Amino acid sequence: MNFFDFLSTGVTLLGLKDKIVNGWDKRKKRKKLSLLTIQNESINYKPLKNWLIAQEWEAANQETKRIILLLKKDIASATILGNWGIEYLFKQHHEHLLHINKLWMDASDNHFGFTSQLETWRDLGGVINWRTYYQLTDCFGWTASQKLKELKYSLNTPKGHLPTLPFSRPFHENRVSLPYCDGLTRGILIKNPPVLYFLKNFESFSNI
Repeated sequence: MNFFDFLSTGVTLLGLKDKIVNGWDKRKKRKKLSLLTIQNESINYKPLKNWLIAQEWEAANQETKRIILLLKKDIASATILGNWGIEYLFKQHHEHLLHINKLWMDASDNHFGFTSQLETWRDLGGVINWRTYYQLTDCFGWTASQKLKELKYSLNTPKGHLPTLPFSRPFHENRVSLPYCDGLTRGILIKNPPVLYFLKNFESFSNI
């Protein structure tokens, strides 16, 4: 019996093995909890909630995009996979996205929010293609000639007009000029509109 076998036998006989293993497990759990707490503390929803309560829709829209970009930054390595990055975003942070949606829905009496956008997409057939995307932008009042700064921050807008999403500009004149950003390649953007892919994943996690 070598020294390590002797030490292992002694630890087992003294009943210390379970204590040591349990101690390691507890430290691992504390470490995970600590990281989770840090992640939650890094996202303060109070500004967004206050903007929404005050019906400061433009500020709320900017804050929403800031939060989503913060969540995306946490999984930056996954976003290079294009629309798979959106799927990974939901797998890791769907609770945050559902909470953002609830804040928008509550403040706007269900006029704004991802749920409103999802319902409109379903009414159009719920498929992911560019024809449906263009129909959806018309329903939301996102016309091709507009720019992001020309959004109307008012309840006197089509249902689902807000919020906009940070990973895909909703306004463009044609597919060729569609910009790519946040790791999404131009080819993937042209094949699958990220806004619709986002709504598809939201549908899966919201159980609506």
